[in-house]
Amino acid sequence: MTNTRTCLLMLFGCVLTVSQAAELEPELQVKQLMNGIITPATNTIWGAYQLETDAQWQEVENAA
Repeated sequence: MTNTRTCLLMLFGCVLTVSQAAELEPELQVKQLMNGIITPATNTIWGAYQLETDAQWQEVENAA
């Protein structure tokens, strides 16, 4: 009975330690992600109506 209690207490302590360590902070804000990745890609795609050569169309396809 004492061994069971000891094991349960140790297990409970491990769970508390893991749950406290799991608190993460984001590295980027949504606005930073939009400005750095999404906006440049969409500008390439939405500006596609002005394209004339196959190479320009390939750039749009690669950005999609």
